[in-house]
Amino acid sequence: MDTTLTDQKELADTLIERAKGVAVDLRERAFEAEQQRRVHAESFRAMKDADLFRAFAPKRYGGYELHPRYFWRIASEITKGCPSSSWVYSVMSAHSYVLSLFPEQAQEEVFGVDPNAGITGVLPDRTSATKVDGGFVLKNGVWPFASGCNNADWFMLGAQLPGLPPGYDKAFFLIPPEDIVINNDWHVAGLKATGSHSVKLNQDEYFVPEHRMMKAETALVHKYGTSRPLLYRAPFGALLPVLLSSGTAIGAALAAVEFYEDLIENRSAKPMVYTADIPKKDL
Repeated sequence: MDTTLTDQKELADTLIERAKGVAVDLRERAFEAEQQRRVHAESFRAMKDADLFRAFAPKRYGGYELHPRYFWRIASEITKGCPSSSWVYSVMSAHSYVLSLFPEQAQEEVFGVDPNAGITGVLPDRTSATKVDGGFVLKNGVWPFASGCNNADWFMLGAQLPGLPPGYDKAFFLIPPEDIVINNDWHVAGLKATGSHSVKLNQDEYFVPEHRMMKAETALVHKYGTSRPLLYRAPFGALLPVLLSSGTAIGAALAAVEFYEDLIENRSAKPMVYTADIPKKDL
């Protein structure tokens, strides 16, 4: 996809149209994805091939730095094909945004290799990390509800930094998938295909290089300064919930209305039960 597009509205319209096309493919695999309890591999590839995961990646790596006001419309269109895929797309896009606040070396390792990288994880702290030479030692723990973990290219896990005062003792750590163990524990009635299993590390004590860590306060109080592009100076605490939920929720509601309208207009020529031969669409 052409990364020279500069007009945000034009870019958003392009991504929304691509999402509509992807949704058609996702709809065909939605049932199978629910049986697998994960986003279908071909559906995940389709979203990547449409460059949808570039939305919040930095422009210097081929990303789009899309204005958040447009993002929900992309996720909304994906929902019409597969709500679970839309949720995973939203979660991973939000983590892409967070990664864009990390040290540049970490961004280079991920976005420099693939600006479409799918990043998932659990940001709330579930264990602790101790500072050592060159980085941190992260104790093993269990991080629940890691949506899209079966499809992820990278993981972002939260931990506490002992010895620091409250509000300054949380951090995010970037972990490659080969060092993650997925617990097969996502057994639910709805959104089965999000694959929101819990995850843990493959070691009791795991070393993380310093450039793969970012304190939560760095994002929450904008300690990265004004050198970052404008997108990455947005109010992170307010932005994250919007990125995570609005597109999937709105898309599901719109899809339900569209399904109902189609049912009434195109599939309801037969008379209603217990009526005087009145077609449903005439009610």
